[in-house]
Amino acid sequence: MASAATAYKHDKALQAAHQRELKALLRAPGNETCADCGGRFPRFASVSLGVFLCNRCYGIHRGIGVHVTRTKCVELDAWSAGEIAAMRAMGNKRAAAIWQGNVPSSVRAPSSASPDAEVERWIRDKYERHLYHNPAAAAAAAAAAAAAAAAAAAAAAAAASVPTPASAPVAASPPPATCSSSWPNSTPLPPPAGVASAAAQPSAAHPSSINSSINGSINGSINSSINGSINGSINGSINGSINSSINSSINAASTQHQRQHQRQHQRQHQRQHQRQHQQQHQRQHQRQHQQQHQQQHQRQHQRQHQRQHQRQHQRQHQQQHQRQHQRQHQRQHSKQGPHPSPHHHRP
Repeated sequence: MASAATAYKHDKALQAAHQRELKALLRAPGNETCADCGGRFPRFASVSLGVFLCNRCYGIHRGIGVHVTRTKCVELDAWSAGEIAAMRAMGNKRAAAIWQGNVPSSVRAPSSASPDAEVERWIRDKYERHLYHNPAAAAAAAAAAAAAAAAAAAAAAAAASVPTPASAPVAASPPPATCSSSWPNSTPLPPPAGVASAAAQPSAAHPSSINSSINGSINGSINSSINGSINGSINGSINGSINSSINSSINAASTQHQRQHQRQHQRQHQRQHQRQHQQQHQRQHQRQHQQQHQQQHQRQHQRQHQRQHQRQHQRQHQQQHQRQHQRQHQRQHSKQGPHPSPHHHRP
């Protein structure tokens, strides 16, 4: 049963036809923008509400829960015939007439540039709290959907039913000329048209009325039983297949979306972790480089200062030593007096 319910997912031709119909629905007036914020190019949908959504509103619908709205991706998910019929029957315009039919003048619908909190409040007020619900539009949409379902069921019944002798309506033909004991009053019935009767029938009006009433009742009962059985079997099979396909597709879509959400969350977490790690590494490297540069600069400055100080000290010491030596030499020379010239001789 499960494989039969999910067989549509593996039917490539059916999914290609569904994709073509979804693209045609997206080009319909009202469906080319998001049903909640008016954003362009919606690529998601709420199957239970029958509206097309943008990426942001799709995430908000998923956060609300499947008890209010069941979402799908237009291009990535597999669609069943029942889900396509639900989207075809509703659309953004009819949904707006139902869920936004009683919006007060003081309330302003959000746009694609509105904050996420405002858009989420608008969506919850519409679909979860039913603040702007229009019962008249909902009743009209339900009647239109019922008429469409009846027309689809009639078309399916006409296509599925093959006329056979057992299922063909019984013709109102007269019974044989002589009636058996089981026939009412055991009275001979009139012969077929164009055939003369062998005996006089003074009381033929009464048996003919009985025959016509019996034939009408037989035909009515047979037709009603045949129609009831056909309609019941067709409706039961259609409803069962639609419900099973919708439930299986919803469950499969929810699990697939959960997996995609988990993968996206893991990827985002990994990217954030990598960015944080890279930023921390860059900061540490910058700090280390700055510290090393400062230490190296300080060392160089200290060495230069020491060299300059040593040079100045040496110069000062040399200058001081020279001054002391000159002073001592001058003192000694002043004590000894002037020296005679070696070439001077007394007479």
